[in-house]
Amino acid sequence: MERKWVDILAYCASAALLVQREPPLYSSLRLLEVLEKLLRFGEEQQLTEYPELLHLADRIVQEKDCCMDDPEAFHRLIEETAVAVMQLEQPNE
Repeated sequence: MERKWVDILAYCASAALLVQREPPLYSSLRLLEVLEKLLRFGEEQQLTEYPELLHLADRIVQEKDCCMDDPEAFHRLIEETAVAVMQLEQPNE
């Protein structure tokens, strides 16, 4: 577990270095990649009871490359991902 955690931290640190020299779109891409890694880590470590989070991680992997040729689809992915995660914070009424 600790090795995986350190790998995620190292990815975050290196991404912070890289985005300084990259187009702004890559910042969003790298943050989505970090989110995907954290979602998988949470699932592997049984930190979550939300199976839809693993589906969200899969969607990120499947659709993130659209940033290169379909910026609108990429922005939709970002928005829908953010909404899906934020909805988990809402108490069930």
